[in-house]
Amino acid sequence: MDAKSKLVTISEAAVELGVSRRQIQRLIKAGRLQGAKLGRQAERYRYVTRNSLDAIVLEK
Repeated sequence: MDAKSKLVTISEAAVELGVSRRQIQRLIKAGRLQGAKLGRQAERYRYVTRNSLDAIVLEK
């Protein structure tokens, strides 16, 4: 499995958790999700790591 397949977009994370994209961004800012950005002009926290997302799912 390559590194990119371990990342999900903010939109995909929001759908999986049943929350808004903004809520995902808040979770990243609060340190509950690990965000990642790729490329020079990528927006902050454009991706979420699969491991941190799975940890949130298990908390529910």
